[in-house]
Amino acid sequence: MNKEIIGDDYPTYEQVVADYHKSAPAPLPYRELRGSKMLHLDDATKSKIIEEALAHIKTVEANPDIKMANVDPYDAWFSFNERIDFNVHEANFGEEYDDEPLEWHCSAYAVELDEEEFFRINTDHFQSLFAYKGGEIKCHNEQ
Repeated sequence: MNKEIIGDDYPTYEQVVADYHKSAPAPLPYRELRGSKMLHLDDATKSKIIEEALAHIKTVEANPDIKMANVDPYDAWFSFNERIDFNVHEANFGEEYDDEPLEWHCSAYAVELDEEEFFRINTDHFQSLFAYKGGEIKCHNEQ
C-alpha cells in the first residue's frame, strides 16, 4: 500500500465495519407470529414500497416483452433502503396459461449483515404486502 497516496489515517477494514455498526440504522422491527419473527413495516414504508411495485407492474403490463437492466421483469428484486428489499413477481413468471389477467404479488424482506460482514436478504423475515390482478389490488393485512 502506498502511504504517500492514502496517508497514515486510512481506515482499516475492521475500522470500516466497526463504524458501520455504530452508524447503522436501527434493526428492523420484528413481531412474533406463530413462533416465527416476521418483518413489521410502518404504514408510510408500506405505501412507498407498494407505489414502487405498482409502477413496475404497470410498466411490464404495458410492454410484456420489455427487457430491463439487472432485473427480471416477471420476478424483480429491488432495494428499498439499506435494511429492506422487496420482490414483485408474476404468479406464472410471465407465462400465459389461459385468458386470465396476470396475477402479481409483492413482499418485503429484511436485509441483514451476516457473520462474515456481507449483506443478505433474510427470506425468513418478510411481510407479504399485496396481490394485484386485473387492475385490482388486495392488500395483505398483518395477522
